Amino acid sequence: MLYIPRDGVLWDTFLMKKDDKYHLFYLRFASALGHAVSDDLVHWTEEPAIEFSVPGSWHQAGATLTGSILEKDNKYWYALGCLDNNGYQSYGFAVSDDLYNWTVVDKEAPSIVAGSEYYDHDTNMFTSGWRDTAFRIDCEGWVHCYLCASAHKPNQYSSGAVIGHLRSRDMKNWEYLPPIAHVGDRVSAAECPSMLEINGKWYVTFVDHGSGGMRWHASGYEDAGGTYYMVSDDPDGPYTFTANPLFLGSGMDRQESWAGRAAKIDGKWLIYSHMSSKNAFANIKEIVQTDDGGLELRYFPAIEKLICDEPRVLCEPKHIEGSGPFGWQDLGKWASSGTTISGECMSMGSGVQLTEKAGSFILDAEVMMEKGAALGFALRTHDYDGIPRFPGLPAPREHGAVVIRLDYQLKRAEIEELVRCSYTGYGHNDFINSSFVRNPDRRQIDIRHGVRYHIKIIARGPFYELYIDDKFILCKQLGSALEGGIEAIVERGRACFMNVALYPIEPL
Repeated sequence: MLYIPRDGVLWDTFLMKKDDKYHLFYLRFASALGHAVSDDLVHWTEEPAIEFSVPGSWHQAGATLTGSILEKDNKYWYALGCLDNNGYQSYGFAVSDDLYNWTVVDKEAPSIVAGSEYYDHDTNMFTSGWRDTAFRIDCEGWVHCYLCASAHKPNQYSSGAVIGHLRSRDMKNWEYLPPIAHVGDRVSAAECPSMLEINGKWYVTFVDHGSGGMRWHASGYEDAGGTYYMVSDDPDGPYTFTANPLFLGSGMDRQESWAGRAAKIDGKWLIYSHMSSKNAFANIKEIVQTDDGGLELRYFPAIEKLICDEPRVLCEPKHIEGSGPFGWQDLGKWASSGTTISGECMSMGSGVQLTEKAGSFILDAEVMMEKGAALGFALRTHDYDGIPRFPGLPAPREHGAVVIRLDYQLKRAEIEELVRCSYTGYGHNDFINSSFVRNPDRRQIDIRHGVRYHIKIIARGPFYELYIDDKFILCKQLGSALEGGIEAIVERGRACFMNVALYPIEPL
């Protein structure tokens, strides 16, 4: 939700800093590498694509693989990968002094190829791996390379997925070492690995789906997919999973915020990724070590540099009366005092309008559910014409919203589109009590009645993120209108909304 190239083509990314500029590189499914620069990590300027075309070279015979850049000996080394027409994956290097002008140094043959006693020689894209490099330099000057690899062909015990490990002193001759992690009993491929160290603990991250026979319910998500992590006391492993190994992803195997990678920038470990559904560079999060040695993602305030107007305190709710004979929305009882809004509806659900129009924004609030089922916000509420559903009847009028909700009964956070469909015009604005769900994502979290929670919701273009007490919870793209109203909602219970503030941010 930070950057979309002019032609909309952006896939796996890698991020680094040189002097006072941040550089974003991204895969473009060709010999060219996308490039953008920023002064603040949120405002990006697109640069000319970087071409690695060398006629007759080995890497011209197929698709470009995800690489990464290593700074070594005052030069930048880009791992140039290729998936050839036979499905074979391999890597060589290009070098640069300035991150703009590059020279391919491995023209005749790749220098990182699959093999040895540890790794499968056959690197078919769909059954084996040898791609997505990451690097670190140790205190003795060794360059370590980590990548998505396969120890063997898939069998009934394992997919063969491992995080491979090589090392070199000259970037040409590579020593093959045992994998640092065997993950084939949990995932099909450990793509886009990265390595980080915090307070003496080493962490390796990787990306995978949660589909088919490899379904994995992790970190509060059903059929989880996204960026996982493992932990070790030694950079060479062995690495093990924690109780909550997925720290950036989504449920139902939705490929949302994808290919997350870690980078230490300005003294902080950050994770960056792309939103694969829209091919956009996603909002950056901070990686924080928890008391038990695990990792979690926190709100990163760089996004606030997009704030473009004074914040508005939303403390004058407008109760929207039901327009049909049932008058369901009239069941709610709402009141406000100072900057606190309270709502009660013990039988069904109810909502109040906080503002009639909001574009892109950060919504900051404190919430507390005294008792009952759920509370939340309906964002960008709007009317539109639906599609015809029944022969002989006109297209219905629909009223919809993106709803971000805390469900206290099921102890989960939810983000989804709710749509109320009406042929008669009755109650068309009451999507709370008479609606259907489109495109949901849900995550189990520990929420309790009587506890005050600080929530942040970021809505920019079609992208949404939810944080609770600055901890990242959900992110999703939803095809909703860019502008519309905001409502506070309560379901079968009593809740308070405190210090609700709307910070307008620049549109995407």
